[in-house]
Amino acid sequence: MKRACLVVGLCLSLASPVLADGAADARTYFEVGAKAYKVGEYTNAIQAFEEAYRRSNRPGLLFSIAQAHRMEYFARNDPARLRDAVRYYQTYLAAEPKGKRAAE
Repeated sequence: MKRACLVVGLCLSLASPVLADGAADARTYFEVGAKAYKVGEYTNAIQAFEEAYRRSNRPGLLFSIAQAHRMEYFARNDPARLRDAVRYYQTYLAAEPKGKRAAE
């Protein structure tokens, strides 16, 4: 049931017209992604985090995307997800070499 509600929520947020500014929209997508991540819906989390990044260009979101790809790798044993995780971690480090999560 939680999964269905999450997917419906994500679809509704993707389909709704843009009413708020980019930062508010980005925050909404981040929150949807965080909820998806928390319940193990890593593919949905990736999509929401990517949309949040497109709307805000905040480098910290690159780390969140990388984390979701890494967890999807562990969930599905899909080497492509691990390659994507590494690529996003590298992009994050290039954008924020001294960022909060750089040491991780």
